[in-house]
Amino acid sequence: MNSNVKAGIAVLGIVLLAPSLFDFYNFYSGLASIILPVIDSGKVDPKVMAGEISGLLVNQVLVIILDIPALITLSLVVFKFKYSAKWFRVSLKILSSFMLLTLPFLSLVSVYTFYLSGKKRTNT
Repeated sequence: MNSNVKAGIAVLGIVLLAPSLFDFYNFYSGLASIILPVIDSGKVDPKVMAGEISGLLVNQVLVIILDIPALITLSLVVFKFKYSAKWFRVSLKILSSFMLLTLPFLSLVSVYTFYLSGKKRTNT
């Protein structure tokens, strides 16, 4: 297979992981909207707080569902096509770092993408 095609599929896999970056922002802005009222007033309705936390977790599950095609694509690129350009590995490590900080669910996806980023293969 042509190396340009492999690179194109690798870019597609990276682009498909983009919702994880948006979820990173959404997760921490959501946590701030939960914690700041508690800090300001000292009290908050537990039901409201539980609902907001639940919303954050549901959003993460949806992002993981969106990440499944990305993980399949990235696995094909690394294992089947044996592609491991430096830009590709660095991009995966950066995305994995953001996902690792997005607790709890995306941390599991992050471990696998860190594993993929460490696979050194030839660019044939």
